[in-house]
Amino acid sequence: MPDASSAGQVEDIFHDAVNAGDLEAAVSIYTSETVFVQGDTLIRGVDELRNRISSFVLAKPEMREVSRRLTEFDDYVYSEVDWEVARTDENGAVVRTAGTDAHILRRQPDGTWKILRGTVLGRRVLDA
Repeated sequence: MPDASSAGQVEDIFHDAVNAGDLEAAVSIYTSETVFVQGDTLIRGVDELRNRISSFVLAKPEMREVSRRLTEFDDYVYSEVDWEVARTDENGAVVRTAGTDAHILRRQPDGTWKILRGTVLGRRVLDA
């Protein structure tokens, strides 16, 4: 699994993993005690996250980052990322969505970075 030696690499690893359909690489950037908020749902830990995102990642959508903002404080980083995803639905139509995620990253004892907390700030379907 790739390791993020800088906080900025965390999002790159996730996007590359999603585009490759590599579920294990996608969840490798989360700490074991991660909590991700998606709407009214709390997703706790890597196993629960893996179950939640598996169908999305295994469908190999095309994900790209639009912009990124990072603010570092000691061993933590606040990351806000705007992204776009194109995927094919069950009828063969391409569906494009965009959104913004916010993450709190924590430097690990080995110096690598992982996501400790995350949430979706917004999501919308784009015009075809």
